[in-house]
Amino acid sequence: MTTRDPYVLLGVASNATAVEIKAAWRAKMREMHPDLGGDHDESIALQAAYELLADPERRAEFDAGVAEREAQERRYQERLRSDRERRQRAEQQKQARADDRAERGAGGMDLVGARAGDRTAPAVTVPSRGAVFEGWFRPK
Repeated sequence: MTTRDPYVLLGVASNATAVEIKAAWRAKMREMHPDLGGDHDESIALQAAYELLADPERRAEFDAGVAEREAQERRYQERLRSDRERRQRAEQQKQARADDRAERGAGGMDLVGARAGDRTAPAVTVPSRGAVFEGWFRPK
């Protein structure tokens, strides 16, 4: 048996009564007892599970610990989900900025026609991007 949960080892629900726990322990011990052909390690695990669940104080402590571990797991899963969503939003924003830059052209310049009154200059090569713009451009 690989599980360490005493309820699973004994095959009872977490709200089982003391009578149900004892009956389940006795039935399992008949199957698993080393003198009757069962595994020694499994019988020790069953005995430990029964001793834990038979004592009301220890059982309450165990149940409280289970509840705390489940709450920690829920908080951990929520953090994972939140981090995943934040990374997805950041990636979408990054992609949107890249798309905007591609639409505007290199350096955030708009290609415009020469009109009277515009402050325009002839086309230039942007060395860092290696692009040549023909026509006229102006900064946004």
